[in-house]
Amino acid sequence: MQLLNSSSLFNVGLYLVCLALLSCSTARAADARPQPLRLKPGPHLFVDDYLIEEQVNLTRTTHQPERWPQPILGPAEPWHQLVSPATVLYDPVQKRYRMWYMVKNWSGNGPFWAHAYAESSDGINWVRPSLGLIQMHGSTDNNLYLGRGIGGLAVDEGPNFTPADERFKYVYWHEGIWVCHSPDGIHWTPYTDEPVLPFYESDHPLFKQSVGDIVNCIKDTIRGGYLLIFKMYAVPEDNFSGKTQNMSRAGERRLVGQSRSTDFVHWTKPHRILVPDAQDEGITEFYGVTPYIRGDLYLGFLRVLRDDLPADPGGPVEGIGYTELVTSRDGENWQRHHEIFFDRNYEPGTFDHAFAYIATVAEVDDELYFQYSGLSTGHKVGGRAIGMAKLRKDGFVSLDAGEAPGLLRTPLVLLDASRLSLNINAADGEVKVQVVDDSGQPVPGFTFADCQPVSGDSLHKMVRWRRPLTALQGQPLHLEFSLRRAELYGFQLKP
Repeated sequence: MQLLNSSSLFNVGLYLVCLALLSCSTARAADARPQPLRLKPGPHLFVDDYLIEEQVNLTRTTHQPERWPQPILGPAEPWHQLVSPATVLYDPVQKRYRMWYMVKNWSGNGPFWAHAYAESSDGINWVRPSLGLIQMHGSTDNNLYLGRGIGGLAVDEGPNFTPADERFKYVYWHEGIWVCHSPDGIHWTPYTDEPVLPFYESDHPLFKQSVGDIVNCIKDTIRGGYLLIFKMYAVPEDNFSGKTQNMSRAGERRLVGQSRSTDFVHWTKPHRILVPDAQDEGITEFYGVTPYIRGDLYLGFLRVLRDDLPADPGGPVEGIGYTELVTSRDGENWQRHHEIFFDRNYEPGTFDHAFAYIATVAEVDDELYFQYSGLSTGHKVGGRAIGMAKLRKDGFVSLDAGEAPGLLRTPLVLLDASRLSLNINAADGEVKVQVVDDSGQPVPGFTFADCQPVSGDSLHKMVRWRRPLTALQGQPLHLEFSLRRAELYGFQLKP
């Protein structure tokens, strides 16, 4: 047997080293490739850019809800000033919509802040049942169920939840965050005898963790547990400047923070999630966020406050407010979309002329009903009432194409589904979808030529190819959407 000489050994060694380096380089290149997104059954929206790798000839449009011309709920008594709706839920047991909202009592005869209840068969026409629980002006013949605190919000665990007396959960602010539970949404029992999240004065060393009096809470169907979003405050190191008539000193700002809990009693340390940025003018503040989950997307309705502006040009500076969208993919890091999602009513004399703050949202068939707080004149002046606005389900943002075809391509995804449907308005146009593999080649049977054109105006237009979608399970792929005279809001995967 012939032995390798020193030169041959050197060459073999060099070859092995190069092979190892090439293997490492290939592994690094493979690791550097973006991992495909696993898309679960459910809706997938184009509100943010998470599902957009590339787009051509498409315009992004933020769609404003259509407001109901009159308030759906106004003051019931002379002392009864509506502040804001807190929660609207549909109760499958009672087969009606239920609203928990806030009132303010200016008279001094009874609680200054109180929580009130109303119900409806259609989400538009509301009645106030007499609950006989809280005395106001010497009588309990009213719809009040709690006589302290503000900013209350309810979570419904469902009729089969155990223990039954904790089916409904409630959170409100009273010098800190309080939590309680109820079997019926009317009679409440505190979880603790002290706030679960404290409020600190501005000179306290823990002021940075202080929670304010605007609270919103949901059950987190993505990460589990509960997500609580609330008012927080600017601190000196933010270096804000300027002062409005509703600030005690320059540099104050109302901002937004959040906390989480797995049991509704023990909450994580509050931290801020949204502050004004370089695009903001004047003295911009935030008055809380109403969170809402669709599929794997956290949405939020951000209440923007401009106390430095008048409702009418040249009028008194009493403040205006409107609603923007915010989104998150992990429930921690939030992206603000600066386009106004729901604006105040510019028609003078209307109940929502100065402010239009979305406070809660209810799903009604193929529409979303937004209940909002309308203020007529300004932040601390004028009348207040609860209004309603409607929007097609998942119709927050669309990607639109005109006569020139538009194209949208997703990142690499894994589809856990057997069917795909589109939320589109293509009454005068069409949409086609094709599947592209990870090398950029259209997959046979799933090309644009294999796709039946999809048209019409619908939330659930099914996409059909020559082959079944189940043939692609487990394969990384891109979805490509071709649009002509169409609006694409999102798509839905069905198991």
